[in-house]
Amino acid sequence: MDTRHTLVSGALAVAMAVTGGVLASSPASAKRTPKPLKVVDARVTVDDGTPGVLEQGDSFDIVLDKQVMVYAPSFTVLVTDADGDPAYLSDNGSEISYSLEDLVTYDKKGRATVSPDRVLAVTIRDAYGGLVPLDLPVTITSIQGVYYAGQYDEPARVDLARSPDTVIDAE
Repeated sequence: MDTRHTLVSGALAVAMAVTGGVLASSPASAKRTPKPLKVVDARVTVDDGTPGVLEQGDSFDIVLDKQVMVYAPSFTVLVTDADGDPAYLSDNGSEISYSLEDLVTYDKKGRATVSPDRVLAVTIRDAYGGLVPLDLPVTITSIQGVYYAGQYDEPARVDLARSPDTVIDAE
């Protein structure tokens, strides 16, 4: 015999089906939305051309607080340089290339801790020569095409407002 029970307490209402003394819960209620990602560090790693300018051949790292996956055709970084010039950096074959790398940190005794897939290592390619050189510091205004580790079904949200470091600079 299948019986439905409803418990109402203030603004909370819960309905559950009880069958043979076993409580069944909805699978939808078990799914939790992961917390947004944060950028914990952003820095220039290669500045071979004009000093203080991101241009073809230069590289920068974006370090995230959680392990991620990246989907190449949709990976983009929107930035604004020191002069206020916006730039759309896309891995769609022209402006940038990237790799997803492990974060390695060292404690005071020199022991290494490896956090997998947390560093977006980006290189400016500018294959078509249309990218205006970006004067440092460069501020990240959006990151797209990043997914929580193991979850390609929904893109991760990167909370830049609460990120400790969204400025790509030499430090």
